[in-house]
Amino acid sequence: MRLRTARYGAAILTAVFLTASTGCSSKDETQRLAMGEPATVPAKGDGTVTFTVRRIEKGNASDLKALDKTEQYVGKTPYYVRFAYTKTEADGDYEAWRLSLLAGETSLTGLSVLPSFDFQDPMKPKTRRFDRCLPADSETYRKAGKGDTVEGCAVYLAEEGTGEASRVALIDGNYTNSPQKVTWE
Repeated sequence: MRLRTARYGAAILTAVFLTASTGCSSKDETQRLAMGEPATVPAKGDGTVTFTVRRIEKGNASDLKALDKTEQYVGKTPYYVRFAYTKTEADGDYEAWRLSLLAGETSLTGLSVLPSFDFQDPMKPKTRRFDRCLPADSETYRKAGKGDTVEGCAVYLAEEGTGEASRVALIDGNYTNSPQKVTWE
């Protein structure tokens, strides 16, 4: 009889220990903000950086006609995320973080649009940019002083049938499946 009680007691203690040691918790550590609210996070290296997602804009498929190889964008809808980085400390660098646009739990594809050059006049080449959404200039940010803000825009593509994009997540830029540190809705 005494052995049976000891077994049950050991089983209960083991269950309590396992629950406590595995970090079983319902606590969600994601900071949830409204559009336009700032979030300050650790920067790459030393210091901190403040991110602010201003708004999400749904574009039109016709916006993508300004890009090369437009056939690859057929059936896709562009979204534009307007954001700002504020250098809260002199050494704070935002490059350790990246933004992700979500439709429900689906992460939309980010589109990097680089400037191209038009050499019709080789003596005066022209730079063509995707003026609908210009990225933040990393060099301007590096030269910025404490408290300075750099505005930017990021392009994302939604596949046909994807729901409405309504949430932006800030994630660790070094990891593909990194947890969301901050979200804006």
